[in-house]
Amino acid sequence: MAPPHKNHHQRPENVLKRAEDLIAVGEPEAALEALYELITAKRSRYSPVEELEPIGLLLIELAVDLRKGKLAKDALHQYKKNVQNTENGLESVQVVVKKFVSLAEKKLDEAQQKADTKIDSNGSNDDEDLDTAQSPESILLSAVSNADSADRTERELVTPWLRFLWEALRATLDILRNNSKLEVTYSAIVNQAFQFCLKFGRKAEFRRLCELLRTHMQTLTTTQPTGPGSAPGAPGAAAAAATFSKPTGTNAIDLSDSETVQRYLDQRFSQLNISVKLELWQESFRSVDDVHTLITASKKAPKPVMMANYYENLARIFAVSDNSLFHAAAWNKFFNLYSQSPNATDEELSHYASILVLSTLAIPQRSGNSNETVVDDQRAKNSKLSSLLNLNHVPTRDSLIKSILSRSILSFVDPAVKTLFKVLEEGGFHPLTIKAEVSEMFKVIAEDKDYKPYITTLTEVILIRLFQQVSQVYETVKLDFLVNLGIFQGTEYTLSPLQVEKLIVTAAKDGHLALTIDHESDVITFKSDPFEDSNEQFNKVNAKVTGAGVLQISPAELVRTQLSKLASTLSESTKIIDPEYNTRLSYNKELALKNALSKLIQEQQEYSQRLTIMEERKRQSEKLKREQEEEAAKLRAEKLVAEQKAEQERMIAEQERRNLEKLEREKLLVKEREKKKIAEEINAKGIIQIDLNNLDDLDTDKLRIMQLEQLSKDKKLLEERLKILSKKVDHTERAFRRYELQHLEKDAEKQKAEDLKNFETARNLKISKAKKEFEDAHAIKDRLQRVVPDFTSFKAIIDAKNSSKLQELKKRASKELELAKKERLARVKAQRLDELRYQKEQELIAEEEAERKRKQAEEMAKLKEEMRLQKEKDAESLKRRAAMEAELAAKKQQQQPQPSSPVAPPARTAPPARSSPFGNATPVASSPASGSPVGGASPSPVASKPLSFAEKMRLKREGKLA
Repeated sequence: MAPPHKNHHQRPENVLKRAEDLIAVGEPEAALEALYELITAKRSRYSPVEELEPIGLLLIELAVDLRKGKLAKDALHQYKKNVQNTENGLESVQVVVKKFVSLAEKKLDEAQQKADTKIDSNGSNDDEDLDTAQSPESILLSAVSNADSADRTERELVTPWLRFLWEALRATLDILRNNSKLEVTYSAIVNQAFQFCLKFGRKAEFRRLCELLRTHMQTLTTTQPTGPGSAPGAPGAAAAAATFSKPTGTNAIDLSDSETVQRYLDQRFSQLNISVKLELWQESFRSVDDVHTLITASKKAPKPVMMANYYENLARIFAVSDNSLFHAAAWNKFFNLYSQSPNATDEELSHYASILVLSTLAIPQRSGNSNETVVDDQRAKNSKLSSLLNLNHVPTRDSLIKSILSRSILSFVDPAVKTLFKVLEEGGFHPLTIKAEVSEMFKVIAEDKDYKPYITTLTEVILIRLFQQVSQVYETVKLDFLVNLGIFQGTEYTLSPLQVEKLIVTAAKDGHLALTIDHESDVITFKSDPFEDSNEQFNKVNAKVTGAGVLQISPAELVRTQLSKLASTLSESTKIIDPEYNTRLSYNKELALKNALSKLIQEQQEYSQRLTIMEERKRQSEKLKREQEEEAAKLRAEKLVAEQKAEQERMIAEQERRNLEKLEREKLLVKEREKKKIAEEINAKGIIQIDLNNLDDLDTDKLRIMQLEQLSKDKKLLEERLKILSKKVDHTERAFRRYELQHLEKDAEKQKAEDLKNFETARNLKISKAKKEFEDAHAIKDRLQRVVPDFTSFKAIIDAKNSSKLQELKKRASKELELAKKERLARVKAQRLDELRYQKEQELIAEEEAERKRKQAEEMAKLKEEMRLQKEKDAESLKRRAAMEAELAAKKQQQQPQPSSPVAPPARTAPPARSSPFGNATPVASSPASGSPVGGASPSPVASKPLSFAEKMRLKREGKLA
């Protein structure tokens, strides 16, 4: 590729002309680089839009042809930055961006036609991620794979352009986002991106597109202040739920404008519809949240058609998530809107009313012993879903049925569905005969594909209700009897006996039934213990919540109401038996009348005060109303001025549009003339004959291609003829050359003489031309030599004037440098002093801590040594005391008089005290076998029991113990 001519002083029109020349010689990459350098140059910011727009259009065209997506994106960002502050800059940006997307789509269509393939939602490349480039491994695998030629052609031709179009759409949305003057184009590109994802079945790209749009909305709501109802820090769609305020930036989007919000609502509704068509249910729910946020924030109510579409899609989402309650509530909201439409036909009303009734009847019953903690956990979720349906409270099955009856929806319903509703909800439900009736109705309902999905849930709801009524009538039944009741013969959806038994067990587990199953005897026993909590709870909720219907009063109901009946009877008895009851009643009435009279005066005074306050508030409200009316009049006047200004701008834009259309017509006329001229030239040359009256389907490129093809055919034919002719004239040519040899030497000498003569002539001409140029140059030098003294003197004057200023600047710079040096030195010195001071403080703290720990260690060692010495002293003193007491006891025994009884052996002295492991001396008690004093006296307590710590301390104070 030839390098572009880098001249930083070229004008835009020169660069454009050079790019066209490079394209004409087959160097489009060099032309693209030259245009890109001009767009990204700083000097381009001051160029007018009229000069930059042709460059931007040509750059985009070359970038698309060469598939340079990243370069085109950078160039578009820079182009917007250059022209956005000019008068018509943003309109030019829209033109260039639309050109970019249209060219990318055109290239994709051409690639599809060339590959002779069509990509749809069932194509083979749905799972391929367009944001992920091909790796070397994938390229090698594709090279050695056994894929057929059509798939390989599709990957090579169509997929790159598919990826390029996706990147172009994302880049375009990033350029057009969050600008009030680009809103319309932004919405158009968003719709094109949605259609791209739907047409080619790009689910991953659709998710990324939705996240990109949410990011744009989040950026929009966080860059401008929200209203008083907004919560700070609320991300994404939650932040947009607040009341939008006026924007503060230039060309910022005003989300308080109803048209702007309506435009964003249209985008989100399209997003919701396409996500449902692509079966992306999580993305559909997020889209519903986005739509609800914008509806809440909008000052203008959306169209009923859009809201009906919103509720219909919401019903489909709830159907996929198996949320029967909110699925029926969504159909209820949809039918309310659809029934008000003047275009609604009786057939459609009957169809949608039947779906509403079936979805309501298919709501599963809530169990009688449901755990309240589960309800608390689901409260936030149910509140969120209710807000999406614009409901003030969580819907229930009973409220939906009441709505159906109050609005006479049954008059629109199909006969089979209407009969089913009467059987289930209006008292026609009989457990033993319901099977035959429901089977016939299910056959009719199953014929409609929209009604058929509800049969499964309806069957389970009917069976649970049937089992509940059987449990009220019977106490014990056979398992086969209950299973046979649950099998509906003749219907498409029929449960097997095992499935019915599983349903019974599941109903008991969920609290719908209270029973036990004896599989050994195949008997089911329904619990009827009046004192069992679960059964009591079940009986209490059955009639109100589950809708099973009470056929007879259960024992639990009798026990539960016995106390209340007793209390009411006792209350009536006390009124009859007590003689003072009427007296107390009359006294309480008189007392109440006195209190009422005293309160009446107080209330009259309060009423008069309140009347005064209300009059004052009324005056203030009237004053405020007048001020608001004046402000509104002022705003209306400003709005009128703004509308007049907008009308003028519109007229100017209309005139510019007409001028552009005129220019386009002139361009087309020039192209027609050029085509006609080329066709006339081709006809004049006689290569081919072209009809001059039928040039609409041809352009200049096609004409040139036709001319080149005809020339190549003529050339090939001529070559074949020349080949044949060369064989014929070969011998003639040889004869000519033999005859020519004898004349070659003479001709060579003659030619040498002529060449020498020509050389001399050329040399003389060159010398004369050089002399003339030299003389002309000397003349110019002599003429300019006369102004040299004036130039020298003028330069000296200028240098003298600037020298003083230069010296002053140098002195000022040197002073500033010295001041900066001093400040830096002072700052570094202070910093280092602080570091040294901090280091010394840390060292002192460490030394003090070490000294404190050393002193503590010394004190602990000293204390331990003192304790050890004290323990040794206590042990010695106890040993001496024990020995002394033993001696005293022996002496006392010797001094006592001897009895007349036989002489007893002398008492043995107590052995020495043993030292305990705890440092206290423990005297050893004397053995019972040893001699004891007369009268059976026990040994001394001191010798038989160790001293306590309190006794030791007392003896020390008295001085008896060392």
